[in-house]
Amino acid sequence: MKLQQLLFLHEVIKHQCNISLTAKALFTSQPGISKCLQQLEDELEVELFQREGRQLKGLTPQGEAISSVVANILADLHKIQQIAKNARPNAKPLLEIVSTRYIAEHILLPVLARYYASHPEVEVNTYEDIPERVTEYVLAGEADIGILSDLSKRYSELVYFCISEWRLILLTHRSHPLLNTNPLTLRLLAEAELVTYNRASVARKAVDAAFAAAGLQPKIVHSLSSTELILADLATSKWVGILAESAFNPEKHPDLVMIGNKSLFPPLSTWICIRKQAFLRGYVYDFISLLQPELDRQTIQKAQHNID
Repeated sequence: MKLQQLLFLHEVIKHQCNISLTAKALFTSQPGISKCLQQLEDELEVELFQREGRQLKGLTPQGEAISSVVANILADLHKIQQIAKNARPNAKPLLEIVSTRYIAEHILLPVLARYYASHPEVEVNTYEDIPERVTEYVLAGEADIGILSDLSKRYSELVYFCISEWRLILLTHRSHPLLNTNPLTLRLLAEAELVTYNRASVARKAVDAAFAAAGLQPKIVHSLSSTELILADLATSKWVGILAESAFNPEKHPDLVMIGNKSLFPPLSTWICIRKQAFLRGYVYDFISLLQPELDRQTIQKAQHNID
């Protein structure tokens, strides 16, 4: 069994069993990846993937179990590399963080400014990705901390801490007819033209779930990837925007006003996740405490090691 085989297996799973996308991401050939995976299956004498012709359709039960072990192996290898790097002369400590775009824009930026001031010696690498990939980074040891709001899928290898709660609000121009509607209900809102986040975001899932529970089909005219794009869209239109409350600054957007109340959609939570049993250096705990002061080293270590 070779390390390259495990790496290819992990990357193929990360790319939803799409060998073409995996080959592009790794700058290698599709036949090379396919051959490597076949050799691994031959060596293990077990099928890792469900196949339909030459297409991979998912993991077999054995593949699921093995993929979890492979993720831990690669995470430990990444940590070995980090320890070695930190031991080199004049090496800077490294903190790696992965989050969704919304969190990067509205939570990470102000915290990073404070962290840079108190820890100038630490090199900080940040990545943005969809919620599913955030946890994959942490599972693979490619990030020390993951920050996300979608916990539809939890992993037993990770420990999760809630750090904040937030809500969605409605914004529109001061001349919109819904301003004169009281109370504003989901049924009335469903008749308006709406702008909100794309379907990959946890906020959009909350919006869709609320309308679906009420048996309504909203008129969503634009699905956008960030709050900045939603605000820009509202600036040139008379639509109603559904977006995170923290994104709205009345001084920066004097033509927009919040309508309705904050209870039309359920509250959402922001979580951090780290690997169980992972060794974290002091500067990692310091960053987490800036996100949530109640999360000290002792609290985190108890959760990591299942200590009551």
